Amino acid sequence: MSGKYPVVSWRELAKLVESYGYVLKSQRGSHMKFVLGKRSMIVIPKHKVISIGVLRSVLKKVSDAVNVPVDKLLKELR
Repeated sequence: MSGKYPVVSWRELAKLVESYGYVLKSQRGSHMKFVLGKRSMIVIPKHKVISIGVLRSVLKKVSDAVNVPVDKLLKELR
């Protein structure tokens, strides 16, 4: 695993996106859909450890939607 990205669970990632205004819209099986108005939608799988690819994708979408640098989001996860 890359040293840049921390190991996070779905709970930690969900808490981060909710702190930026995302709201849980629906859940189907182990996948939760969070929305930020009509601007942005992300899906977080309910896994004990979120893969680096999913983490990068979610952080990039949140960063673009709320104009916060990815590095700041990473610091909040640590």
